[in-house]
Parts: sequence; C-alpha cells; structure tokens
Amino acid sequence: MKDGEFNESDTINNLDIGIKNCYGITSLRIDKIQFDKNNVALIYASNGVMKTSLAKVFEDLRIGNKSEDRIFKKESKFTIKYRNIEYENGDKFDRIFVFGGINSVFPDSTSKILGNFVLRSEYNDIMSKSSDIIKGLEKKLSDLSGLKEKQITTTICNDFKLKLSEWPNIISDINKFYQNYVDSDIFDNVEYTIIFNDKTNKFLNDDEFKSNILSYEEKSSEFFNNSSFFSLKFDDYAASELSKAMKNNNLFDADHKIILKNGEKITNLNQWTETIKKQKEDFYDSPDLKPIYESIYKLLNANVETKKLKSLLIGKKELISYFHDLDELKKKLWLHYFNNLDFDFSYYLNKLNEYAFEIDRIFEKASEQSDRWKNVINLFNDRFRVPFKIVVENQSNILLKDERPVIHFEYYNSHEDRENIEDGVLQNYLSTGEKRALNLLYAIFEIENIRDLVSDGSKYLIVADDIADSFDYRNKYSIVEYLRDISEDKNINMLIMTHNFDFYRTVERTLNIEDGMIVSKKQHDDLKCSVLKNTKNKFENEIKNNLNSDSSKPLFKKCIVASIPFYRNILSYVDKSAYNKVTTYLHITHDKKSAIDNINFKLKNYVDILNDKFKLNIEYKGNDNLIEIIIKSADTIKNNHDDESLVDKLVMSIAIRLKAECFLKEILIKNDIDLSTNINQTFVWFKRSIKCIKPEEKMMLDEVNIVTPEYIHLNSFMYEPLIDMSIYNLLDLYEKISSLIKKYDFKVKY
Repeated sequence: MKDGEFNESDTINNLDIGIKNCYGITSLRIDKIQFDKNNVALIYASNGVMKTSLAKVFEDLRIGNKSEDRIFKKESKFTIKYRNIEYENGDKFDRIFVFGGINSVFPDSTSKILGNFVLRSEYNDIMSKSSDIIKGLEKKLSDLSGLKEKQITTTICNDFKLKLSEWPNIISDINKFYQNYVDSDIFDNVEYTIIFNDKTNKFLNDDEFKSNILSYEEKSSEFFNNSSFFSLKFDDYAASELSKAMKNNNLFDADHKIILKNGEKITNLNQWTETIKKQKEDFYDSPDLKPIYESIYKLLNANVETKKLKSLLIGKKELISYFHDLDELKKKLWLHYFNNLDFDFSYYLNKLNEYAFEIDRIFEKASEQSDRWKNVINLFNDRFRVPFKIVVENQSNILLKDERPVIHFEYYNSHEDRENIEDGVLQNYLSTGEKRALNLLYAIFEIENIRDLVSDGSKYLIVADDIADSFDYRNKYSIVEYLRDISEDKNINMLIMTHNFDFYRTVERTLNIEDGMIVSKKQHDDLKCSVLKNTKNKFENEIKNNLNSDSSKPLFKKCIVASIPFYRNILSYVDKSAYNKVTTYLHITHDKKSAIDNINFKLKNYVDILNDKFKLNIEYKGNDNLIEIIIKSADTIKNNHDDESLVDKLVMSIAIRLKAECFLKEILIKNDIDLSTNINQTFVWFKRSIKCIKPEEKMMLDEVNIVTPEYIHLNSFMYEPLIDMSIYNLLDLYEKISSLIKKYDFKVKY
C-alpha cells in the first residue's frame, strides 16, 4: 500500500483500477471512477469478457490474498487506487464488501446463526472442525461395533440410560463410566451387532438361554472352588491375563519362580503356558460344563445371525460369563470401543467441549445483532418473491446444551399449505434464482451493518458482481430498489458490474447514472473500458436513425441488414404476405439449383417494403444483391468490429446462418436429398445432412442452430440476449463456417 495509512480527510473520492494477468484478465485499465459526482459506478461487459475476474481481485484485496493467473501462471499485478491510496497485489483493505457471483455469502446448511459474515465464518469453521471429529468418532465406533453410523448415538444413550443428546453431552456422561473402567482384550474383535441384533435378542432373553447361563455360573463357580489352580477370583480369563503380563514384563528372565498351591514350581514361561493350557482344557471339558456349552450352542443354531454368535462364543468361551448381565455387557463393549479409538478418549472429550465453548461464545455475540437481523428478515420477506418465509425460532445445536435462536424456513404453496423445512432440504426445491435471492438475505445483513459503520462519516466500497443473474423480473426489480436505497447513503461507494444488459439499463435509469461503462475485448485478449452510450433505445439510435444515412456507405448497408429481424417481426402482425417475403431474405432458397445462382433478392425490394408499410422514406436507388451485401458487411465487420454494437452482432448472426445454409444446400444436392421444407429450414436441412457430414462439422452446425435463430428472431423490445453475447463468439463461428465452405471447394459466389 502506498501513500501511508488510510485517512478519511483530504482525499479525492476516485477509484482507479489497473490489472495484469489476474484470473484470465490479461490487461485492463479503468481510470477515474468519480464517486464525488455519483457514489454509484456501473460497468457492463458481455458474457465471457470479464466473468467474475474483477470481483475476485477486489475480494483478494479485502482479505489480503494475492491474485493469480491460474492457467498460464504469469506474474499477476494489480493497482487499485481508492480515495488517493494505492493498493497492490497482496495488500489488504478490509473496507470492501464483495457480493454476487464471486462471493456467495449464503453459508452451508449448518449456518443458520443470526450473525454477521465474520461470526458465520467462525461458526462454520468450528462446526466444520467439530463435524470432522464427530464423523471420525462415529466412523471408528461403527467399524468396531458393526452398527451404522446413524445408530451410534441412539444406541449408546439407550445402553447407558442417558437422555438422547448431542455428542458433547454424551461424551461427558460416558467419561463418568470411563474413569473407572479397566479395559480387557477379551472384547477385542467383538462386534456389538454379533451379540445384539433382532435375531439374537430373542434368544438372549429366552428363558432356556437364561437358565443355561445361570447353570454355567453355578457350575463354573463349583469348579473354581474345588480347583487346585483356579478360584472364584482367579478364573480362566484372569489366568490368561496373568500369562500376558508375565510375558510382557519378562518375569522369568529375572530368575523368579512361581510356587502353586499344590507345591508345583513354575520356572519359565513355557511351563506356565502349558500349565494354564491344561487347566483351561480341564475347565472347558468339565463333565458339568460340557452339556451346558452344547445346550447354548444348540439354541444358537436357529439362524444365520445366532450362528455368528455361536462361532464367537466357541472362539471366546470366556465371554459366556458376561451374559448373566446383558446391560453391563453392553456398557463394557462400548467402553472397550472408546478405549480403542484413533486418539485417546480425552482428545475427543476436550476437543468437543472446547468447540462447544466457542459456539456458545459466538451465539452470545450473535445475540447482540438480533434486532438488526429481525429488521433484515422483515425487509427480505416484504421485498422478495420466493416460495418461503424466513422466521426466527429456537433450535438445539450439536455442540450446545441449550437452544438458541436460528433461521428457519417456512415453505408454502399456492394453496397456502405451509411446512417448516430444513434449509439443506429447502434448497433442493428452489430454483437458481430463488437460491440467489436467499443469498441476498445474508448480503443485506452485511450491507445494513456497513451502513451503521459509516454513520461516523467514514467510507466503504461495495462491489456488486452480477447480482441479478437468474432472477425473475420481480426479484430483479426488488434488487434494483434496494441498490437505490444503498445509493442514498453518500458514505458508501458502490461498484455494480453486470453481464445482463437489461439489468444494466434498469439500474442506469433507476439510479440516474449518466456515465456507465462497458468493458470489451481488444487485441491479444486485452480489455478496454469506455463510456457506454445509446443505451436507452438501441434499436432507434443504432439502426433506425441510420436508415436515412448515405446509402452508398457501409454504415447504411449494415444497418439495413440489421433492421430485417425487427421489421420482419412487426410485419408478422400487420401484413402476412410482406412478412413471408422478408423471411425469405434471411434464408437460402430451397429449389434444386445451386445455392446461390438463383438468388435474385435485391436490397431495393426490401427498402420498398419498408417505405410502403412503415413510411420510412428511405432513399435508395441501387441494384445491390441483398445476400452479397450481407456477406460483404460481415467480412467488413470481421476486420473492424465493435463489441458494443448491436448492428455488428445482428449482421454476423444473419451471415452465419446464410453461409451455413449454403453449405447444407450443397451437401443435400450432392447427395440427392430433398430440400423442400416449410418451417425451420436451417434445422431441417441440418437433420437431413447428418449422415453426410463429419462429427466436427456436425458440432459446428449444432452451434449455428443454437446461436443464430435466437438472435435473428428478435424484436426491438427483446434484443438484450444478443447484446450480452460477445461478438468474438460470432466472429469465431463465422470464420469456421467460411473455412468449411472453402474446404469443400463449393462454388458459392457472393
């Protein structure tokens, strides 16, 4: 940043922009946007010329990011001079707000918090982090237990007799059990769903199964009481655990010995292991216990699920002793899973509590903004037409213990049926325009906050990028009215950019802007910015007013060609015969002669119709062939064009279609295919020729069929789509179709 720190006093309220190699902009210079004259500046660019690149540069400046050339990796530079202070690539100036195409301020479905952009960003960041932890936790518990992730919290709360809640509460309650838990590897690789499922639960609660478990407890207790090796407190599982401890701690390597109750001396690990193995075999093969095992296994032969439990118990007989208290077994399984997570249990406990504290802090801050939010919501509900109303209701949060006010959406239809619906679901039902209207809710809140900030006389720059895209007319005009409201605050400077000419004209008229600008291409993909003139009546200023100019000049001939679609549409209402005649001027004749030899349409014929039907008094006495004039005018435009010119785009569109029809006619004649048709001649000829042309030729002609009819069949009230299209697309298509004719060496003369 140059010229020192930002100072509100003694500044010139101008904006100068210079950009090189930023997000596809090779070069662009916009000088002296004078906000002292009008605190709103308006820029128009046809589709594909500037995209959202300029808005991205302003967003980078707002957050201090470096702009870049993502494709060609050239060095990116920009200088933005605002109020006499110059900012360069990498500088930060946070008194900018960018909204629209570049920066969708509408957050994801988790963020319905009533807070400004900063708070929602913090909220989203914490919710994203906590969501990642919770997803990881549930995924691991799912892997260990065999339950689906969505079943985890409900099952845990049921098994521990907890109130169904969110994870911070659940894990805090589990911690009370976990603190006194001593883990055992007897539960290793034991899935919850193997033991507890719809099929096994029936048998686990069966009286015969319970009786067998009770018998197992009685007989095993008798065995341990009478054993010279085991006891009630030193059972088969305890013996296995002691073996592991001896091995891990190298007891016998220190020359220690173990003397059993019967006097036997154990001097090494192998001897101990063999002793344990024999004692356990004696226990499991006990005549009193063997029938009980067989009875349990027989009960578990009922179906596939119970057989899985049977296989588990055969491999881990020690587990049978835990089946006398199923509720306690469930808890032990869960505590074992919690002890075998990817991170220590304390990590999840501390992190979720930390995030819950941060979310609570954010909601406390957001509550300070609640009055402004309510005003913004009322403004939105009143101004914008969407199939939902926004209301504020209390709702729980996955990280909080109590409910907090958040945004809800009340969806309704023409029958006045209403339904509360989650925003993530709501967006599946909304059109693109309706979704963007919802984005505006958050943008409006930010702007209303800015309006408070500048009440001290400081300045703020708002950049609105293509904010009317995808809106219906009512919502589009609501946006314009809101922009007018903002423009009344002289401490806010606003730069409005759009690719929609209709929106440009509406803003220009409503906000009384006299010096709007257009950004267009020049050589080598560089962009230029100039004053956009003649926006109020393009047809009259560009076309009609030039029909009485010197008829020998190229301008007259271009304009007379460009007028054909306009007057043709009017003739469709007043004189059908004249309408049909003028329509033929836009097509190649469909007799079987060569494409051009029989064309005798004269420019004078068309001028006579205009003079007769519209009393235009055009003075023209020439004998020019109309088709020749169209093609020659297009060739002239190819070498000297204006991206702002409606005339140039109309002439190119007409010429492209005529050349395409010349090509198609020659193809059809060459392949002896019928030419006759009464409607949609270009498309019909194209469909008939598909088997005779190459795939790349089909793609090119597809583009002709998509582009040219829409732009040729227009009227003086609906020419905006053609203006919004860059002339470079038409020039490229014209060059392609001309090369195609040349490639086939068709003898087409113009």
